[in-house]
Amino acid sequence: MRRTRRPLVVGAIVACAAAALVVPAQFANALVIVVPPAPGGLVYQQAQSARNSATTKVVEVDCPDDTAGVGGDAIVSGTTSARINGMTPTATGFTVTATEASGGTADSWRVVAAAVCAPVGSLPGLDYVEDTSDFDTSTAHSASAGCDGDQELAGMGGQIDPASGSAPQDRLVLTAVRPAGPVNGATSVTVAGHTDEAGETAEPWRVRATAVCVDPASAFLVGATAGSARNSQTEKVVTATPDAPRTAHAVGFDLTTAQGQAALTSVNLTVDAEHSMEVVAREDPTGFDGDWNYSVFVLTGA
Repeated sequence: MRRTRRPLVVGAIVACAAAALVVPAQFANALVIVVPPAPGGLVYQQAQSARNSATTKVVEVDCPDDTAGVGGDAIVSGTTSARINGMTPTATGFTVTATEASGGTADSWRVVAAAVCAPVGSLPGLDYVEDTSDFDTSTAHSASAGCDGDQELAGMGGQIDPASGSAPQDRLVLTAVRPAGPVNGATSVTVAGHTDEAGETAEPWRVRATAVCVDPASAFLVGATAGSARNSQTEKVVTATPDAPRTAHAVGFDLTTAQGQAALTSVNLTVDAEHSMEVVAREDPTGFDGDWNYSVFVLTGA
């Protein structure tokens, strides 16, 4: 595994208290992880891909000057045969990758993405920490990126690494981006990926985890909302709504129970009075014989 750091020298934000985040195997279907808000408020930027039948689309959303990406959302429109394989905050914005499922589609489709940008002056010690999984032909990979020292998570992301070599994106599925650590300040993110039902690929591949870390400054809270049922339904929707007046920074999820045969198709941040995250997951075009469910995790500001 390789761990890299992308520091940005700026001021300081968020903090934490001490209770441990205990997530049992049957963890709640949706968690809201609360972080302090950025003074001066968050900024939301949007961009979209072309609408066509290209197999893979990448959208890079730029944050304004003097702000940095901490999270965002992504919506695939025009087809039910494409999935989100990457959502990654960066020091300059937010990058989304979406790809058609194996077998492709004749549909013309697009990706609409939004970046959640925070003033860099409100993010003390801001650091982007990355880790990648092993690089081989295994059916499943995972990687965990953790904050250094007493730093805490202000944002998170993950992707099927586009630098994975020649392994086709349509055979690979991003199955989890989940935070871990104390209740009052998550400290790391674990990202998982799985091959589709055809199993092991002939080419090596990997996943990449990104943790957006900041110095601690105030208490975190954790709340829970309803999540998907465990059944064989083709498409499922989970909406995670923080208690007002908290605002969402970033979203994570875990749908490893579908073993690569279901994926995210939409992560929609609603910046209204509720400031909710609606996350849609759907089985691939050939379906999944077993029961599955998924969980949603939202980093928010109070």
